[in-house]
Amino acid sequence: MRLNLDSVPDSRRTVDGMWWPSSRDAAAELPRLIAAVDQRLGGVTVRVDLNPDVWDDIPRDFPARGRLVEVNNSRDIDSHLVGLTTTSASHTSLLLMAPGAVNASAA
Repeated sequence: MRLNLDSVPDSRRTVDGMWWPSSRDAAAELPRLIAAVDQRLGGVTVRVDLNPDVWDDIPRDFPARGRLVEVNNSRDIDSHLVGLTTTSASHTSLLLMAPGAVNASAA
């Protein structure tokens, strides 16, 4: 998994970063994403929004650092984005890159 994330989410931006998951398995990928995002932004992610057409094995929720993170899967969500909501109600949008896609600017 690779993640390129702006250090401060900004509501004026459409996208706050990019995420290259290793697979389409949401149950395997989401806990690693949340751990990385929480560490980098210093927040506590409580919800993930994603489009089910892009993912396999989507959990309803999953444990992360002593809490459950809710997963909202809806076809109304742009299939190219993953949304994260924190306890402070801030929202982070990540551009979803296909597994195996390469970008030299990724962190």
